[in-house]
Amino acid sequence: MAEPNRRVIVKAYPADLPGPEHFALETAPVPVPADGQALVRTVWLGMDPFPRMQLTDRPGGPPPIPLGSVMIGRGVARVVESRRPDLEPGDWIVCDPGWQDHALYTAAETPRKLDPDAAPPSAALGLLGPSGLTAYFTLTAKAGVKAGETVVVTAAAGSVGSAACQIARNLGARVVGIAGGADQIAFLKDRLRVDAAIDWQAEPDLATALKAVCRDGIHAALDTVGGATHDAIMANIAVGGRVVMAGFISGYGERKPYGNPHAVIFRRATLAGFLLADHMGDAPAALDRLAGWYREGSLDLFENVTAGLENAPAAFAGLFRSPPPGKQLVRVEP
Repeated sequence: MAEPNRRVIVKAYPADLPGPEHFALETAPVPVPADGQALVRTVWLGMDPFPRMQLTDRPGGPPPIPLGSVMIGRGVARVVESRRPDLEPGDWIVCDPGWQDHALYTAAETPRKLDPDAAPPSAALGLLGPSGLTAYFTLTAKAGVKAGETVVVTAAAGSVGSAACQIARNLGARVVGIAGGADQIAFLKDRLRVDAAIDWQAEPDLATALKAVCRDGIHAALDTVGGATHDAIMANIAVGGRVVMAGFISGYGERKPYGNPHAVIFRRATLAGFLLADHMGDAPAALDRLAGWYREGSLDLFENVTAGLENAPAAFAGLFRSPPPGKQLVRVEP
């Protein structure tokens, strides 16, 4: 192909928060598919915080992303050329192209094709993809949320959080969202219609603020933040309460200790770790339910789009600096 293949590579590991200075834009030839492969054109990239844990050479975490390699990333792409029977040019698929214009789809499994008439293809990276599935399984399979319970959602204006607030409401729960800044709080109240919203940036004591709106304690919580937010939740956990820990974005750069064993023991609380990979066998049925809620209007799609592959590093860095509400996306294809 005549056009070059732009790629964003990892230039340096951040000591704390990631920024554009840790990445570099380069060009390379467009790859040529071999038998069993397909060449895809990246249209959308999803910005997710988890890869921050792989931007390090410190031991004890997931495998690091090698310096000089293409930054990893989940995406939605269109097939340009195919040398495999299950894909044709023009097909929309969910894949892991990384931060680049073109990539080779080499997965051994059957690709997940998308119908652009059923929902925007970008939704497969958020509400009808990993974010929605994480929210769904944490609240149903792990926390067992019941109607009438009080559910606290951290990072509630984010991709997982905004889905979780809506799903908890659909399950009949009372929803309390924690977010940062006036814009995010307005989003929780006006768009997600939570029962109570707490601005952690404005509260001198988050535990006291939670106590004021969780009179009967917290029955279930989705914690993707960790740190002081986790401690505030545990200070208000109800007897038999369940906290599902799906991330700790507050400590992805520097891990700090937190936890409340007293509350776990004396309130007979349950702490459960969550990895989406453990639930992918049930993903088709979960996606059907999420899509049903989306079609009937009880589950809304919220996205914030950054234009241009060259701006992917800034969009990724924004995840850790009070981003706009919704799923953070980069539109790669012009």
